[in-house]
Amino acid sequence: MKFKSDVPSRIIVEIAIGVMLSILLAELLSLKNTSSAGITTILTIQMTRKETIKDSMIRLIAFILMISLTFIVFKAIGFTAYGYAIFLALYVIIGLYFNMRSGLSSNAVLASHILAEGVFSVEIVQNEFLIMLIGAGVGVLLNIIIPLKHIPLEYYHEKIERDLHNILKMISKRFIYDKGEEQDLKICAMNHDIKEEIKRLQYQLDQYYEKIVYVEDNYLNKDFKDRKKHLEMRRKQAEILQSLWYNVSDASFVGKQNDDIVRIMEKLQYDLYHPEELSRLKEDLDCIIELFHKEDSATTKEEFQYRANLLMIINNLDALIIEKMNYLKDKKEGNN
Repeated sequence: MKFKSDVPSRIIVEIAIGVMLSILLAELLSLKNTSSAGITTILTIQMTRKETIKDSMIRLIAFILMISLTFIVFKAIGFTAYGYAIFLALYVIIGLYFNMRSGLSSNAVLASHILAEGVFSVEIVQNEFLIMLIGAGVGVLLNIIIPLKHIPLEYYHEKIERDLHNILKMISKRFIYDKGEEQDLKICAMNHDIKEEIKRLQYQLDQYYEKIVYVEDNYLNKDFKDRKKHLEMRRKQAEILQSLWYNVSDASFVGKQNDDIVRIMEKLQYDLYHPEELSRLKEDLDCIIELFHKEDSATTKEEFQYRANLLMIINNLDALIIEKMNYLKDKKEGNN
Protein backbone atom coordinates (compact mmCIF):
# COMPACT_ATOMS: atom_id res chain seq x y z
CA MET A 1 0.00 0.00 0.00
CA LYS A 2 1.33 3.41 -1.00
CA PHE A 3 1.14 6.09 1.71
CA LYS A 4 3.35 8.85 0.33
CA SER A 5 1.56 11.37 -1.91
CA ASP A 6 2.64 12.11 -5.48
CA VAL A 7 1.53 15.73 -5.07
CA PRO A 8 4.55 18.09 -5.30
CA SER A 9 5.51 19.88 -2.08
CA ARG A 10 4.96 23.22 -3.87
CA ILE A 11 1.26 22.41 -4.36
CA ILE A 12 0.89 21.31 -0.72
CA VAL A 13 2.42 24.61 0.46
CA GLU A 14 0.18 26.60 -1.90
CA ILE A 15 -2.96 24.87 -0.60
CA ALA A 16 -1.97 25.26 3.06
CA ILE A 17 -1.20 28.99 2.70
CA GLY A 18 -4.13 29.56 0.34
CA VAL A 19 -6.75 28.07 2.66
CA MET A 20 -5.66 30.31 5.54
CA LEU A 21 -5.44 33.44 3.37
CA SER A 22 -8.84 32.88 1.74
CA ILE A 23 -10.67 32.38 5.02
CA LEU A 24 -8.84 35.34 6.60
CA LEU A 25 -9.76 37.65 3.70
CA ALA A 26 -13.39 36.49 3.79
CA GLU A 27 -13.50 37.17 7.55
CA LEU A 28 -11.96 40.63 7.10
CA LEU A 29 -14.72 41.45 4.59
CA SER A 30 -17.32 40.19 7.12
CA LEU A 31 -18.70 37.62 4.66
CA LYS A 32 -20.89 34.69 5.63
CA ASN A 33 -19.79 31.04 5.25
CA THR A 34 -16.12 32.00 5.08
CA SER A 35 -14.93 28.37 5.27
CA SER A 36 -16.22 27.89 1.71
CA ALA A 37 -13.54 30.32 0.46
CA GLY A 38 -10.88 27.94 1.77
CA ILE A 39 -12.60 24.94 0.18
CA THR A 40 -12.73 26.80 -3.16
CA THR A 41 -8.98 27.45 -2.92
CA ILE A 42 -8.28 23.75 -2.33
CA LEU A 43 -10.32 22.84 -5.41
CA THR A 44 -8.82 25.61 -7.56
CA ILE A 45 -5.10 24.87 -7.16
CA GLN A 46 -4.01 22.34 -9.79
CA MET A 47 -0.68 20.75 -10.75
CA THR A 48 0.15 23.42 -13.34
CA ARG A 49 -0.55 27.15 -13.75
CA LYS A 50 -2.43 26.56 -17.00
CA GLU A 51 -4.75 24.05 -15.33
CA THR A 52 -5.27 26.37 -12.35
CA ILE A 53 -6.21 29.36 -14.53
CA LYS A 54 -8.46 27.17 -16.69
CA ASP A 55 -10.14 25.74 -13.60
CA SER A 56 -10.82 29.21 -12.15
CA MET A 57 -12.43 30.34 -15.44
CA ILE A 58 -14.64 27.24 -15.46
CA ARG A 59 -15.55 27.94 -11.83
CA LEU A 60 -16.67 31.48 -12.74
CA ILE A 61 -18.87 30.25 -15.62
CA ALA A 62 -20.28 27.51 -13.38
CA PHE A 63 -21.08 30.17 -10.76
CA ILE A 64 -23.12 32.19 -13.29
CA LEU A 65 -24.99 29.01 -14.24
CA MET A 66 -25.58 28.21 -10.57
CA ILE A 67 -27.01 31.68 -9.83
CA SER A 68 -29.31 31.50 -12.86
CA LEU A 69 -30.66 28.05 -11.98
CA THR A 70 -31.14 28.79 -8.27
CA PHE A 71 -33.11 31.92 -9.14
CA ILE A 72 -35.39 30.02 -11.56
CA VAL A 73 -35.85 26.83 -9.48
CA PHE A 74 -36.19 28.40 -6.02
CA LYS A 75 -38.63 31.03 -7.34
CA ALA A 76 -40.72 28.32 -9.01
CA ILE A 77 -40.60 25.56 -6.35
CA GLY A 78 -39.47 27.35 -3.22
CA PHE A 79 -36.51 27.14 -0.86
CA THR A 80 -37.00 23.49 0.01
CA ALA A 81 -35.01 20.26 -0.11
CA TYR A 82 -37.04 19.23 -3.18
CA GLY A 83 -36.20 22.51 -4.87
CA TYR A 84 -32.49 22.05 -4.12
CA ALA A 85 -32.62 18.46 -5.43
CA ILE A 86 -34.18 19.60 -8.71
CA PHE A 87 -31.65 22.44 -8.99
CA LEU A 88 -28.79 20.02 -8.33
CA ALA A 89 -30.00 17.54 -10.95
CA LEU A 90 -30.32 20.27 -13.61
CA TYR A 91 -27.02 21.86 -12.57
CA VAL A 92 -25.07 18.60 -12.81
CA ILE A 93 -26.62 17.62 -16.17
CA ILE A 94 -25.94 21.01 -17.79
CA GLY A 95 -22.52 21.38 -16.15
CA LEU A 96 -21.31 17.96 -17.26
CA TYR A 97 -22.72 18.44 -20.75
CA PHE A 98 -20.67 21.63 -21.13
CA ASN A 99 -17.57 20.08 -19.51
CA MET A 100 -17.67 22.20 -16.32
CA ARG A 101 -17.14 19.34 -13.89
CA SER A 102 -14.31 21.03 -11.96
CA GLY A 103 -16.55 23.98 -11.05
CA LEU A 104 -19.65 22.08 -9.97
CA SER A 105 -18.88 20.93 -6.42
CA SER A 106 -17.79 24.26 -4.90
CA ASN A 107 -20.67 26.16 -6.54
CA ALA A 108 -23.17 23.50 -5.40
CA VAL A 109 -22.03 24.29 -1.84
CA LEU A 110 -22.56 28.02 -2.50
CA ALA A 111 -26.08 27.23 -3.74
CA SER A 112 -26.79 25.48 -0.43
CA HIS A 113 -26.02 28.79 1.32
CA ILE A 114 -28.78 30.47 -0.74
CA LEU A 115 -31.12 27.61 0.24
CA ALA A 116 -30.25 28.09 3.92
CA GLU A 117 -30.93 31.84 3.68
CA GLY A 118 -34.36 31.15 2.26
CA VAL A 119 -34.27 34.30 0.19
CA PHE A 120 -32.76 35.37 -3.14
CA SER A 121 -31.32 38.87 -2.87
CA VAL A 122 -28.49 41.01 -4.24
CA GLU A 123 -26.71 40.79 -0.87
CA ILE A 124 -26.63 36.97 -0.80
CA VAL A 125 -25.53 36.77 -4.44
CA GLN A 126 -22.79 39.31 -3.73
CA ASN A 127 -21.66 37.31 -0.67
CA GLU A 128 -21.41 34.03 -2.62
CA PHE A 129 -19.67 35.73 -5.54
CA LEU A 130 -17.01 37.20 -3.23
CA ILE A 131 -16.53 33.82 -1.54
CA MET A 132 -15.95 32.23 -4.95
CA LEU A 133 -13.76 35.11 -6.16
CA ILE A 134 -11.53 35.11 -3.06
CA GLY A 135 -11.15 31.32 -3.05
CA ALA A 136 -10.32 31.05 -6.75
CA GLY A 137 -8.30 34.30 -6.87
CA VAL A 138 -6.02 33.36 -3.97
CA GLY A 139 -5.48 29.92 -5.52
CA VAL A 140 -4.46 31.39 -8.89
CA LEU A 141 -2.28 34.09 -7.33
CA LEU A 142 -0.31 31.68 -5.15
CA ASN A 143 0.05 29.22 -8.05
CA ILE A 144 1.66 31.97 -10.12
CA ILE A 145 3.77 33.61 -7.36
CA ILE A 146 5.33 30.55 -5.69
CA PRO A 147 8.40 29.56 -7.76
CA LEU A 148 8.56 26.27 -9.64
CA LYS A 149 11.16 23.57 -9.27
CA HIS A 150 13.64 23.88 -12.14
CA ILE A 151 13.05 21.30 -14.88
CA PRO A 152 16.30 20.79 -16.86
CA LEU A 153 14.84 20.30 -20.35
CA GLU A 154 18.28 20.58 -21.91
CA TYR A 155 19.44 17.59 -19.84
CA TYR A 156 16.68 15.38 -21.31
CA HIS A 157 17.36 16.75 -24.78
CA GLU A 158 21.07 15.93 -24.62
CA LYS A 159 20.41 12.49 -23.15
CA ILE A 160 18.15 11.62 -26.10
CA GLU A 161 20.80 12.84 -28.56
CA ARG A 162 23.45 10.67 -26.87
CA ASP A 163 21.19 7.61 -26.85
CA LEU A 164 20.42 8.07 -30.55
CA HIS A 165 24.12 8.35 -31.34
CA ASN A 166 24.94 5.21 -29.31
CA ILE A 167 22.22 3.13 -30.98
CA LEU A 168 23.46 4.02 -34.46
CA LYS A 169 27.00 3.17 -33.37
CA MET A 170 25.90 -0.21 -31.98
CA ILE A 171 23.88 -1.06 -35.11
CA SER A 172 26.82 -0.22 -37.39
CA LYS A 173 29.02 -2.57 -35.32
CA ARG A 174 26.42 -5.32 -35.51
CA PHE A 175 26.23 -4.87 -39.28
CA ILE A 176 29.84 -5.97 -39.83
CA TYR A 177 29.34 -9.29 -38.02
CA ASP A 178 28.32 -12.17 -40.24
CA LYS A 179 26.51 -15.20 -38.87
CA GLY A 180 28.60 -18.20 -37.93
CA GLU A 181 29.17 -20.53 -35.02
CA GLU A 182 31.92 -18.37 -33.52
CA GLN A 183 29.93 -15.15 -33.91
CA ASP A 184 26.44 -16.27 -32.85
CA LEU A 185 26.95 -15.66 -29.13
CA LYS A 186 28.44 -12.21 -29.72
CA ILE A 187 25.64 -11.32 -32.17
CA CYS A 188 22.98 -12.45 -29.68
CA ALA A 189 24.50 -10.25 -26.96
CA MET A 190 24.75 -7.26 -29.30
CA ASN A 191 21.13 -7.68 -30.45
CA HIS A 192 19.98 -7.75 -26.81
CA ASP A 193 21.98 -4.60 -25.97
CA ILE A 194 20.61 -2.73 -28.99
CA LYS A 195 17.05 -3.77 -28.12
CA GLU A 196 17.49 -2.47 -24.55
CA GLU A 197 19.01 0.80 -25.80
CA ILE A 198 16.04 1.40 -28.12
CA LYS A 199 13.63 0.71 -25.24
CA ARG A 200 15.52 3.20 -23.10
CA LEU A 201 15.44 5.80 -25.89
CA GLN A 202 11.66 5.43 -26.23
CA TYR A 203 11.29 5.78 -22.44
CA GLN A 204 13.48 8.91 -22.49
CA LEU A 205 11.34 10.38 -25.28
CA ASP A 206 8.18 9.82 -23.22
CA GLN A 207 9.83 11.40 -20.16
CA TYR A 208 11.01 14.39 -22.21
CA TYR A 209 7.52 14.93 -23.63
CA GLU A 210 5.98 14.92 -20.13
CA LYS A 211 8.55 17.47 -18.94
CA ILE A 212 7.96 19.74 -21.95
CA VAL A 213 4.17 19.70 -21.39
CA TYR A 214 4.63 20.37 -17.65
CA VAL A 215 6.97 23.33 -18.25
CA GLU A 216 4.78 24.63 -21.09
CA ASP A 217 1.70 24.58 -18.84
CA ASN A 218 3.55 26.58 -16.17
CA TYR A 219 5.50 29.09 -18.25
CA LEU A 220 2.60 30.46 -20.26
CA ASN A 221 4.63 33.28 -21.85
CA LYS A 222 7.16 30.95 -23.51
CA ASP A 223 6.90 29.07 -26.80
CA PHE A 224 7.77 25.36 -26.81
CA LYS A 225 6.61 24.55 -30.36
CA ASP A 226 10.13 23.97 -31.67
CA ARG A 227 10.99 21.63 -28.81
CA LYS A 228 7.82 19.65 -29.51
CA LYS A 229 8.54 19.46 -33.24
CA HIS A 230 12.11 18.35 -32.54
CA LEU A 231 10.82 15.71 -30.13
CA GLU A 232 8.29 14.47 -32.70
CA MET A 233 11.09 14.17 -35.27
CA ARG A 234 13.17 12.13 -32.81
CA ARG A 235 10.14 9.92 -32.06
CA LYS A 236 9.81 9.10 -35.75
CA GLN A 237 13.54 8.44 -35.99
CA ALA A 238 13.29 6.10 -32.98
CA GLU A 239 10.62 4.12 -34.83
CA ILE A 240 12.87 3.97 -37.89
CA LEU A 241 15.77 2.78 -35.70
CA GLN A 242 13.50 0.03 -34.35
CA SER A 243 12.85 -1.10 -37.94
CA LEU A 244 16.54 -0.76 -38.83
CA TRP A 245 17.58 -2.90 -35.87
CA TYR A 246 14.97 -5.51 -36.79
CA ASN A 247 16.34 -5.70 -40.34
CA VAL A 248 19.94 -5.91 -39.13
CA SER A 249 19.45 -8.17 -36.09
CA ASP A 250 18.68 -11.48 -37.78
CA ALA A 251 20.49 -11.10 -41.07
CA SER A 252 23.69 -12.36 -42.63
CA PHE A 253 25.63 -9.82 -44.69
CA VAL A 254 28.21 -10.60 -47.31
CA GLY A 255 28.19 -8.17 -50.22
CA LYS A 256 29.80 -5.25 -52.01
CA GLN A 257 27.69 -2.60 -50.33
CA ASN A 258 28.53 -3.60 -46.76
CA ASP A 259 31.51 -1.25 -46.41
CA ASP A 260 29.51 1.60 -47.96
CA ILE A 261 26.57 1.01 -45.63
CA VAL A 262 28.80 0.88 -42.55
CA ARG A 263 30.48 4.12 -43.70
CA ILE A 264 27.04 5.78 -44.07
CA MET A 265 26.00 4.55 -40.61
CA GLU A 266 29.19 5.83 -39.00
CA LYS A 267 28.83 9.23 -40.67
CA LEU A 268 25.16 9.35 -39.78
CA GLN A 269 26.02 9.12 -36.07
CA TYR A 270 27.54 12.61 -36.32
CA ASP A 271 25.88 14.14 -39.35
CA LEU A 272 22.39 13.88 -37.85
CA TYR A 273 23.47 16.85 -35.71
CA HIS A 274 25.17 18.78 -38.53
CA PRO A 275 22.63 20.02 -41.10
CA GLU A 276 25.26 21.05 -43.65
CA GLU A 277 26.43 17.43 -43.98
CA LEU A 278 23.02 15.81 -44.40
CA SER A 279 22.56 16.73 -48.07
CA ARG A 280 25.95 15.25 -48.92
CA LEU A 281 25.15 12.11 -46.98
CA LYS A 282 21.81 11.82 -48.79
CA GLU A 283 23.64 12.04 -52.12
CA ASP A 284 26.03 9.25 -51.05
CA LEU A 285 23.10 7.06 -50.07
CA ASP A 286 21.34 7.76 -53.37
CA CYS A 287 24.49 6.62 -55.20
CA ILE A 288 24.49 3.37 -53.23
CA ILE A 289 20.83 2.80 -54.10
CA GLU A 290 21.56 3.46 -57.78
CA LEU A 291 24.48 1.01 -57.81
CA PHE A 292 22.39 -1.53 -55.94
CA HIS A 293 19.70 -1.47 -58.63
CA LYS A 294 22.30 -1.78 -61.40
CA GLU A 295 23.68 -5.03 -60.00
CA ASP A 296 22.72 -8.37 -61.51
CA SER A 297 19.51 -9.89 -60.19
CA ALA A 298 19.66 -12.52 -57.45
CA THR A 299 20.04 -16.11 -58.67
CA THR A 300 19.70 -17.99 -55.37
CA LYS A 301 17.32 -17.81 -52.42
CA GLU A 302 20.17 -16.62 -50.15
CA GLU A 303 21.10 -13.82 -52.57
CA PHE A 304 17.47 -12.76 -52.85
CA GLN A 305 17.08 -12.61 -49.05
CA TYR A 306 20.33 -10.68 -48.73
CA ARG A 307 19.34 -8.12 -51.38
CA ALA A 308 15.81 -7.69 -49.96
CA ASN A 309 17.17 -7.19 -46.45
CA LEU A 310 19.88 -4.81 -47.60
CA LEU A 311 17.36 -2.71 -49.53
CA MET A 312 15.18 -2.37 -46.40
CA ILE A 313 18.24 -1.25 -44.41
CA ILE A 314 19.15 1.32 -47.08
CA ASN A 315 15.54 2.60 -47.03
CA ASN A 316 15.69 2.87 -43.22
CA LEU A 317 18.86 4.97 -43.41
CA ASP A 318 17.29 7.09 -46.13
CA ALA A 319 14.20 7.65 -43.96
CA LEU A 320 16.39 8.73 -41.01
CA ILE A 321 18.07 11.38 -43.13
CA ILE A 322 14.83 12.58 -44.79
CA GLU A 323 13.11 12.91 -41.40
CA LYS A 324 15.83 15.27 -40.15
CA MET A 325 15.97 17.21 -43.43
CA ASN A 326 12.18 17.74 -43.39
CA TYR A 327 12.38 18.98 -39.79
CA LEU A 328 15.14 21.46 -40.70
CA LYS A 329 13.19 22.63 -43.75
CA ASP A 330 10.01 23.23 -41.70
CA LYS A 331 12.03 25.03 -39.04
CA LYS A 332 13.64 27.31 -41.62
CA GLU A 333 10.28 28.09 -43.25
CA GLY A 334 8.79 28.79 -39.83
CA ASN A 335 11.50 31.33 -39.05
CA ASN A 336 10.97 33.22 -42.33
